[in-house]
Amino acid sequence: MTKNLIGNYTRNCGALFLFTAALLLQLTAFQLQAFQDQVGQQEQSAAVNENDTEVIDVVGEQHLVFYRDNLHEAEDAFFGMLNEVIEDDDFKVTCKTQLIQAFSRLKERTCEANFVSRITGRETRDGIDSGNQPSTMKIRRQLDKKQREYAEVLVAKINENPNILRAYQELELAKQKYQAAKGD
Repeated sequence: MTKNLIGNYTRNCGALFLFTAALLLQLTAFQLQAFQDQVGQQEQSAAVNENDTEVIDVVGEQHLVFYRDNLHEAEDAFFGMLNEVIEDDDFKVTCKTQLIQAFSRLKERTCEANFVSRITGRETRDGIDSGNQPSTMKIRRQLDKKQREYAEVLVAKINENPNILRAYQELELAKQKYQAAKGD
């Protein structure tokens, strides 16, 4: 009788095990199907969202440094081309960055023809050597005369060379953009 009980118990345990395994397989199959259904729904909603994707345009402003750097590049390009075709060294232009004042960290960039520093330096030196103040009227008259000559040469070189004309136009555009960004 104990053998029959153990046999029945073993058969019942085996049947219970098989039943549990079948139940787990069905449950796993059910979960797998539910997962596949969920993934399918996500794919469908993603496909719908692709068609209804909202486009966001970001519009920003450039920093003033961007426009200043563009202006400096345009100055270098224009004056570089101009210096190549100008024969008179007095009319060649040099751009440099220097301190605004002594004992200051503030810098400014200036582009000036060589005649400006030659005239102001010579007249200042002559005034100091003679023990007098340099004559600002004399410096101004000489600079004005040379400036008129320079303007004539500049216009002639721009008109005879289309590359210099294009560089000049780009320089003027860069100046306008810089002034607009600066708020002047």
